Amino acid sequence: MAPGVLAIHGVGPVTDAIILAACSHHGRVRSEAAFAALAGASPIPASSATRAYIERRTGEVKSPQVIRQCLKRFIARQLFRQLQTLMA
Repeated sequence: MAPGVLAIHGVGPVTDAIILAACSHHGRVRSEAAFAALAGASPIPASSATRAYIERRTGEVKSPQVIRQCLKRFIARQLFRQLQTLMA
């Protein structure tokens, strides 16, 4: 298990294990964009995962699916940064 990854809100032991298994092959995930693609959160640019963000995006007539993709990308970016520190 990766304590730094487990500290991220919403990440439990099962998700932690899946992430570590997916990234265990050195060189498989070379960048944050590659990690986001692996997580299914690409190519949407990430933004803040707050209620204000969701309200703003909804006000921009973004669909719930697009908003979810943006939030997934935000989470993927957080996870990738944490994994970089663990694998360094």
